[in-house]
Amino acid sequence: SSSRRVTNNSSHCAFSTWYKTISGQNYIDILLKLRSQFALGEEWYFEDDNIVGWLRNGFVPGAKGAMAAVISNSPGGTVNSIRMNTGRKNKKFYHFATLKLFAGQFVVARGSYSLFGDRAGEIWTDANGSGEFLAEGRTASIWLEEDAILN
Repeated sequence: SSSRRVTNNSSHCAFSTWYKTISGQNYIDILLKLRSQFALGEEWYFEDDNIVGWLRNGFVPGAKGAMAAVISNSPGGTVNSIRMNTGRKNKKFYHFATLKLFAGQFVVARGSYSLFGDRAGEIWTDANGSGEFLAEGRTASIWLEEDAILN
């Protein structure tokens, strides 16, 4: 696997005309809230076979904590993980949500995700701050630092 720091500090935006025409606005609302509250601090990108991950470390004023987003293009039902260094040693991250397309609609599974087995609700980073962040095939999973709450 490889990682690199993302150096583009540009802001992303959602266009209102596009937003009003899509199905699954709940999905987009969640992503926009996550972006405004957690997408702060340095951004790191990690990649491996069939899985990519982004980490925002949140070590800046106004950040609610660290956020990891993982996307897998493996077949559905397959769980992959990617090792990412969060900069947070021996810290718990909880599964905030898994987003997937089901029958033409976006579905958001929040909280504990049984497909992840013994790591269904949480993962821990090691003494170096690295952890194995999970995503089911053909989904995006979002992990937030312990005690970080989306408003």
